[in-house]
Amino acid sequence: MNDTASAVPQTQKQDRTGLLFLGGYFLLFCAVVLGAGAGWHAYREHVESVWWPAVAAQLSDCHIHTGYDSLHGRARAFHSVECSFHYEVGDIPYVVQAKAGDTVSIVRGQINLTRPKVTQPSLQQWVKRHPKGAVETIHYDPAHPDRISLVGVDRDIKWQTTAGYARGAVTFGVAGAGLLLLGIRLRRGASGGTS
Repeated sequence: MNDTASAVPQTQKQDRTGLLFLGGYFLLFCAVVLGAGAGWHAYREHVESVWWPAVAAQLSDCHIHTGYDSLHGRARAFHSVECSFHYEVGDIPYVVQAKAGDTVSIVRGQINLTRPKVTQPSLQQWVKRHPKGAVETIHYDPAHPDRISLVGVDRDIKWQTTAGYARGAVTFGVAGAGLLLLGIRLRRGASGGTS
């Protein structure tokens, strides 16, 4: 009778430690994915800022584009900045429409407890600071001069950055390691108590 009673709590402890290990491994996997994202983002920015030629481009028609869809029956709005960039490469004029910064998603009725770096007002401020005729240094792909990079130009309205990915990787890594250490400690405590 006593053997059966003691087996039940032991099984429950093993189930808990199994969940801790599962959660820890999942968080570590997320940390690896975010770390790879940080590495890829840093590499891409390096290539675009160092290897792609720079050119002075004149801006026109910078505006906030808004689109809508629904998320679980709630109206969701997407706000992003779109601009036209006029520049020349080898006496050939180019006019390229490009999205500056990242997209802001706003769900009606949702309370936002965090303070995101990029908001609708920050997009509006960026557009005001870039009126028609403003000149910015952009980079273009030498193989396809109509493909541009705004690295450095739209830094103020980007939340998907190398530093952001790295912070996420560290946060998930620390949380995952914490869960694994807690699981190891509980498992050792359980096995030490039974011997």
